[in-house]
Amino acid sequence: MIEFTCEGCGQKLKVPETFAGKKAKCPHCKGTIDIPMVTSPVAGPGDLDVMAAAGPAAPTPPPLARGPAGPGAHGEPATPGGLPFPAGAIDAALNSLRRSISAFFVQAESVAFQIGVYGLLALVPFFLVMALVLGTAKSPSASRQLTDSSALAQVSPFSGRSRFAPRPSMDLSDDSMATAAMMDAMGPSPVTLLVLALVLLVCQYVVSKIRSAAIRVVASSPSRTSSSNILDCVALLLLVGGVALLITGTVAAYHTRAFLPGLLAVGSGVIGAFVCFVMASLALNPQVLNVSIVPGEGAGAEALGLMSFILKLILRTGPFLLAAAVLTALVGFIAAGSQAPTGATSAALAGAAVVSGHILAAATFVYFLCYLAFLFYHLTVDVIQAIFQTAANTRKHP
Repeated sequence: MIEFTCEGCGQKLKVPETFAGKKAKCPHCKGTIDIPMVTSPVAGPGDLDVMAAAGPAAPTPPPLARGPAGPGAHGEPATPGGLPFPAGAIDAALNSLRRSISAFFVQAESVAFQIGVYGLLALVPFFLVMALVLGTAKSPSASRQLTDSSALAQVSPFSGRSRFAPRPSMDLSDDSMATAAMMDAMGPSPVTLLVLALVLLVCQYVVSKIRSAAIRVVASSPSRTSSSNILDCVALLLLVGGVALLITGTVAAYHTRAFLPGLLAVGSGVIGAFVCFVMASLALNPQVLNVSIVPGEGAGAEALGLMSFILKLILRTGPFLLAAAVLTALVGFIAAGSQAPTGATSAALAGAAVVSGHILAAATFVYFLCYLAFLFYHLTVDVIQAIFQTAANTRKHP
């Protein structure tokens, strides 16, 4: 066996001597490595092998994918004849994108996590202030204002015209005052906002704990798949979906022809597209999710690896979904405050706060459920494997 160290990531690798002097792909960093001519003793059963990057050991090694356009970007043997157009061009573009975003996820995930947790923390005092404002606004004087303004018109049975008994005349300010008093009376209660502020504090704590636990369990739960073909297809679908969301939001903003609705449409499209692009980056770099490409795996192992990959993908994307919910809440507050009638801004913001609080609580709950689903899946797989292993040992030693 030839033992050497990858210059790109520093991992120790071992390959059979038949691959001496050749080039291969590192199974960890996916970089091109030159296999040296120096030999070493035969590796033990627990040593790391890089045959997945150089092909199966044989007197005449199979050809390797020399360029980024080949299907051997993850270390699989090259397909004879390559891929037809335009599949080959798409594969080359994905491989080029794979190299350019290899370190993108780690930085983006940290930024998204900070936006999510600090956004939740910043919303707590806002909810408390809104509860105080609503508690002050819901006073007997506001109720009397609503009762007086509701007497707009007592229709005369003789003239058919409206007459205003309390006021001899009416202008636009009367409508604004009536609308403001009605929204204050029908808005959420201060107790609801206080409860939601407490819920946001709990959500901030839960998200912080789940994120650290998710990183730990993903790092300690390796998965294997025999090819990157399905992962590349998932990445392509996510990239197309992100572009479609971006275009849809832009078109919707153009048709609204108003600033704030257009801002909400564009913001939703950008946030959705960003989440899709992040998930695509994970599909193009499965080593971030502790998923390795090992050619020769059976159909059952392939299915288990893909299922584990999907659960890891959703679990590690949780901070981005939470950050998207926080940004959506911010845009909703801006839209509600600017479009509220005169004198009813506090009631409009309180209503938007209630909706945003429910959305953020639901996002946190879904994140928690994804973590539990990941644990339950791996527990089920471990139990099934233990049952089959026990049955095999029983047959060997009755």
